[in-house]
Amino acid sequence: EDGIRDVERSRGLGDVYKRQPYTTSTDHQEDGDWWYIGSSSTRRRGTLKTVNASVIYRVGFHISQGGGSTSGAVYYRIRRASDDKILAETYVCDKSDLNPDTSPTWVEADIGPVFVDDQVRICVEYENSYLGMTNADEDKRPDEYFTYWDGSWHNSSTVDCKYRLYTISSHVM
Repeated sequence: EDGIRDVERSRGLGDVYKRQPYTTSTDHQEDGDWWYIGSSSTRRRGTLKTVNASVIYRVGFHISQGGGSTSGAVYYRIRRASDDKILAETYVCDKSDLNPDTSPTWVEADIGPVFVDDQVRICVEYENSYLGMTNADEDKRPDEYFTYWDGSWHNSSTVDCKYRLYTISSHVM
C-alpha cells in the first residue's frame, strides 16, 4: 500500500481521480431560433470561448441537414484558438442521419475527455455541401463569439450559436 492506489487490484491513476472532489456542469447557450445554413465554404462553425481548468466530455449542437448533399461525415471538434490544434474530436453521424432542412434538433456526442484551460473553438465540422445550425441573431453571451472557417477563422460578436458543453471541474482543497 503506497497510500495512492487501492489495495485491491489498482486500476492506476483513475483510482486517485475518483477520490478527488469535483463538480459536473453544463455550459450552454440555448437561446435563439434563427436557423442558418452554412455554405460549403464554411464547413467549420461553432463558438469561441475560454474554458477554465475543466475536463470536457460531451458536446451538443442544434443542427439539421441544411440542404445540398444529404450525406457526409459530421464531427465535433475542440480546437485550441491560438494554433488551431485539435484537442479532441468525435465522429457524430452521417449527415443523412440528421433531421431534414428546417427541423433542427439537439445532437449530442461524447468527446475526449480532454482537459482544457485555454481559449478554444468548439465546433461542428462537416463534409459535403451545407449544414443547418440554429443561432441567436444577437449577442447572448458577450464573452463568447460565433466562429467560422472559410479558409481562415472569423469571429462574430453579433451572433451566438446554440450549443451545450458538459464539463467536470475539480476543486482544490
